[in-house]
Amino acid sequence: MSRSILSVLCFILVPGLCLVGLYNIQTARFHSHVDFEAPWPEVSAIPFGSLVTLRHLSASGNYLHSHSRVYPEGSRQQQVSLVPERIAATKWRVYNASANYSTRTRDALQHPRLPIPDASTLKLEHVVTGKHLHSHDILPPVSKDKYLQEVSAYGFPGFVGDANDSWDLELTEDSAVLTMASPVRLRHMLTGCFLSAGGTLPEWGLGLREVICTRGAVGDLWLIEEAL
Repeated sequence: MSRSILSVLCFILVPGLCLVGLYNIQTARFHSHVDFEAPWPEVSAIPFGSLVTLRHLSASGNYLHSHSRVYPEGSRQQQVSLVPERIAATKWRVYNASANYSTRTRDALQHPRLPIPDASTLKLEHVVTGKHLHSHDILPPVSKDKYLQEVSAYGFPGFVGDANDSWDLELTEDSAVLTMASPVRLRHMLTGCFLSAGGTLPEWGLGLREVICTRGAVGDLWLIEEAL
């Protein structure tokens, strides 16, 4: 019997103690290389002048987009819609709409560029076509409701834009500046409606998702998914 007990001690207990000791050594080494009290890295603030891609959080994650096609009715301005993938036509440059129009580009692209604070008034310029994100008191082409407005892209060479191009930034989380981590709302400065998504455009709109401006704040959250 004593020999059996000795065998158990030799073949089970001793190796087990060795494994426990090895685990403690490795754990000590791990703790010596990791600073558990170090702060998590902060999400970088997005500055004025950035190229951004905006994703609608409720419309199947589609991206704010424009192209050279115009609405066949209403304002007959350039269409704004949602597309399912990030492409060149989903990039917008963020300007400070509070800056002097005559120095808009210089103020927006100054170095070092300034972070965009909450409640800023912005202009979004479509990179491919050079037109501004725009809204006005005109019904959308598909989602026709008295509380909704058409969203278009408007402008021409040498035109710095007007007040219908201005959007107030509303951060929805506890952050003082715009980052890629928190959802945002974009409220049209003149009419108070929020940038949102509507129905499906017909053939003239390539069957893409309509972008509208709504006076209700439901389903109008956006996330900046790319900033350059």
